[in-house]
Parts: sequence; C-alpha cells; structure tokens
Amino acid sequence: MPASDAETARLLGPAHPDPPDLLHVGSTIPRKRIDVLLRTLAAVRQARPGARLIKVGGALTAAQARLAHDLGVADAIVVLPFVERATLTAVYRRAALVLLPSETEGFGLPLAEALACGTPLLASDINVLREVGGTAAAYAPVGDIAAWTRAALELLDNRHTDLHQARRAAGFAQARRFQWSTHVRHLTALYHGLLGESIVR
Repeated sequence: MPASDAETARLLGPAHPDPPDLLHVGSTIPRKRIDVLLRTLAAVRQARPGARLIKVGGALTAAQARLAHDLGVADAIVVLPFVERATLTAVYRRAALVLLPSETEGFGLPLAEALACGTPLLASDINVLREVGGTAAAYAPVGDIAAWTRAALELLDNRHTDLHQARRAAGFAQARRFQWSTHVRHLTALYHGLLGESIVR
C-alpha cells in the first residue's frame, strides 16, 4: 500500500481533502457520456473552485477536449496513463467522489471497485447500475446536468458526516457480493446444473 500511495502522489501530487478530486474510470466512447462528466465538473467548480477531474481509461477525444476548453475546465482535468491495479486502488481511495454517467453499461465494474474502496459514488439511474450499486450508491437521471450537480455537491458536503460513514459501510457490504470467488461458485453451480440436465435427457 505505501508504494501505491507514493506512486499516486507522484502522478497526482500530495493528497488533500479540498479542493476535491472527482474520478472517472472508463473509456471515452459515446455511451460513457463524457459530455455529462465535463458539464458536471464545470458546474461543481462554480461551487467548489479548484475541484479537479482525474480521468483513468484514455485521453479525451478531440470533440471532448474542445468541450472541456469551451467549459473552461481543460486545465482542471488530469488524464492518467495505464496504472497497475494497486495504484488504481489508491487513486480510488483518495478521490472525493467517483462519477459514472454512462447511459448504458454491461456491468459497471468501476462502480463495484469504488464501493470496495469506500469511495462515494454517483452513477446514472439505469437498471444495471442500480443492480450493482444497490443502496450504497447515489443516482441521477441520465444526462440531467442539474440533477448530477446537486447530487455531486450533496455527496461532497456529506463527506465528514455519519451519512458518509453509513454509505461506506453499505458500499463495503455491497462490493463483497461481486468477489471473483463468489462468481466462480455461481458459475460452477450453473454448469453442474446444465450438465446434470443434459445427462438426464
């Protein structure tokens, strides 16, 4: 852990609670709704000047970079290169808030990762992300910048409250549902069931 924390500090600078670092882990393909991410960052910075976006998963496209420039947040975005899992975990841990504004997802791995690291998370209000996040995550309607901004600021304001600690505890419990060992056990039971049925037939 000390080595990964040191590497994270090298990439992002010393850890500090304010202004907050927002985090997005994922690609920049259209369904990830990076436009929502950038507009939310711009709105949050009006209330929290100095807030940054840490972007893991690839550089912005040319169109996204233009939007960031037009919104005045280009200098507030730090794009990280590929990082080892231990370093990524450290990045999650020091983030004030993880944002996942996707309009569709197959699973939403960053959501599970954020919960496992105890980091507050705001995700799109879509079925698959609600299934992963349960009551441990907060949600906002897809593309609704005003709702995203309100929810993000509320989560940032609650970082030092009992509500935040309750969310962390719920996040740890929810993340345990997605351990690989549990997944393997479920798959094994499924295959045994299928093979048993085929033998009987």
